[in-house]
Amino acid sequence: MYTGNPNSPPPGSWAPGDNALGVQHAVQAKQAWAAGETDIRPVASAIRAQNLWRLTVLGNNVLVRISYGTSAAKILQNIRTPIRVTLPGSVDVYAQPLNLGGEQAAASVQVTLTPVTSGCCESDCRKIITAGGGLLLEDDAVRYVALAASVVALDLTNVNVPVLQSVSLVSGAVLVSGTGYLEFSP
Repeated sequence: MYTGNPNSPPPGSWAPGDNALGVQHAVQAKQAWAAGETDIRPVASAIRAQNLWRLTVLGNNVLVRISYGTSAAKILQNIRTPIRVTLPGSVDVYAQPLNLGGEQAAASVQVTLTPVTSGCCESDCRKIITAGGGLLLEDDAVRYVALAASVVALDLTNVNVPVLQSVSLVSGAVLVSGTGYLEFSP
């Protein structure tokens, strides 16, 4: 309880010792590439962090690499925007222009990285893939969604996946034929 003179202002927030606000955890960043530029750029970083993070990445003509976990050792590569995902521990995000064949188009990306304080169970993190005679799917992928009629081998059983339908994945799954995207839920 504050005891002092009536009608006097409340005490300030100053306290003995270091009054720095500490590490700023929320990150909002933008990058833009001119047509013809192809370099990889860092867009967000939270090193040695103990938080659970909400990462949102919006962009145009970019591929994103996300490293996360205790030492940012788990890596998701060639992810397409938009991305909305919840990640634990350290987080590093890099982006580069998407090479669509031919002349390199202009690209841009916007990133927001904030500590999770509520509701964090939805995840939108995708990577487009095409089979070329059997493609071992990434162990971190949780679902395959077909953009063209596809066949996925799960534990030696071929599963036909019609257009715009999905199949849940297990480690060691193989895309036998077709085109679609992998969904991740880190």
